[in-house]
Formats: sequence, C-alpha cells, structure tokens
Amino acid sequence: MASEGVSPHKDPAGRRIYSWLAFHDLESRRKAKNPWLHMTRDGGPAQLIGCVLGSAGYSPGPIIFNYPGHDFGESDPSLFDRRELLLVTTRPPLDPYPRKRIDCSNSPLERKIFCSFRRFFAYCSRDTVELTCSVEQALSPNKKYLARIDFDVFLSGSRADDPSQTDQRGQSLGYMVSTVSAWPDGPRLLAAFSTAGTESLAWGYILTTKHRELLERAMNSDRDMIAIGEFTLPNAHLDRRGSLRFLDEVDSVVTVCEL
Repeated sequence: MASEGVSPHKDPAGRRIYSWLAFHDLESRRKAKNPWLHMTRDGGPAQLIGCVLGSAGYSPGPIIFNYPGHDFGESDPSLFDRRELLLVTTRPPLDPYPRKRIDCSNSPLERKIFCSFRRFFAYCSRDTVELTCSVEQALSPNKKYLARIDFDVFLSGSRADDPSQTDQRGQSLGYMVSTVSAWPDGPRLLAAFSTAGTESLAWGYILTTKHRELLERAMNSDRDMIAIGEFTLPNAHLDRRGSLRFLDEVDSVVTVCEL
C-alpha cells in the first residue's frame, strides 16, 4: 500500500522507466484468444537497454501492457510526467501489413506514442520503413538511401537501391528514436527496434554494447533524435545460439540525425 499523500504511480526519489510492451501477433498465439501477461514480445532488448538507463539514474517502473483491443487505467497518459521515460522496443505498427501482425490497443496512450513516432516515420510496417521529409533533409547526401528501405518479410535483411556503408547485401537496420517529450509536458520517449524480432534483439545488444554513448546522449539531449544502425547478421541458424556473444563480431555503422 502506498504511503499517505504519495501517488502509487510516482517515485518521489527520482526518475522512472516505464517499458511499453506489445503482445505476440495472432499467428503466434492461435490457442489463446486473449494473451497472458507473459506473452509479450521484445522483452530482451528492453532488459538490455534498461541496464543502461539504470546506470544513468533511472529506476524501474511498472511495465505498461499494450493489451490488444483494451484500454486500462494504468495507460492513462495523464499519469506520466516529464520526469519519466517510456521505453519502446517493438516496431510501432503505424501502418498495416497482412503478415507478421502486431496487434494494437487503440488506447489514448498508444495514440499519443504513435503520434510522436510520426515525426520520424512517414510509413512504418514490417516490409517498408520510410522516413519523414524533415529526417530525410537531415541526412547527409551519401546517406539518402536510408530515407526508404524495403525489407524481406521472410528472411532477415533489407533491400536498398544503393549499397550501404557496410557494403554487404542482406543487411539489417535498427532504429533508435528519442524525443524530449512524447507529448506536451509528457515523458521522454526512447525507442529501439528493427522490423522483426530477431533483428530487434540484435540491435538492442549492438546498441548497448557498441554504441552505448548514443543512448546516453539521447537521454541527456534537449533535441529529438533518430539513429539508424546498419549491420549484417550471419545467415545460418540464428535460432540455435547459446548466447548473443556472436554479435561481438558483427560490424555496425550508425547514422544520427538531430531535429
């Protein structure tokens, strides 16, 4: 029970992280019309990034479940303020795609988060990510190919019209988005994801181990930011790994734009 005079949703001692977790798609949970709480996706990247946030002074807050088709009181946007941070590690399903579906809750919190993402993404689905004109204008001339990327829905990797800086075919891309305020007087938003689950996990590891300074920069910046990472995963047996240690050998290139 909370102490008298203290809201149970606030931490008077400091800043808190609220992980906003989506549930597995309908294809992955055919036997359960309504998912149990443990059936969320992309918890691995949230755990990795949460370690970095913890070292920066954030304490763990309650997980916010984006339950499909439901709107619970815990996801009321008015419960969050500028001291707090919303962490998103699943690709936001801003635009529908018939395969690899991510269900939405249509809650007020989800609508506000999606609206914040729209500053960076003109289109975002499983097979295509297109950046907004303002982000494209901030890209250097040799990075304009990142403005729109088409992804293979069945295999990992992406297809770009021009070769990437990694100069390898079948590359994967990861996105990190940071906003100073997700909505007026709202929390900071930090998101890190790729278009698919395996790539999102890999990107979370690469981001926290090889580009940790980007996360620290995002948490302290007074400007909105998007970072785009390019990396190439091994082709074989990504589902048969004992750890993520193999990613230590994966090269990555990151492009950062501040808006």
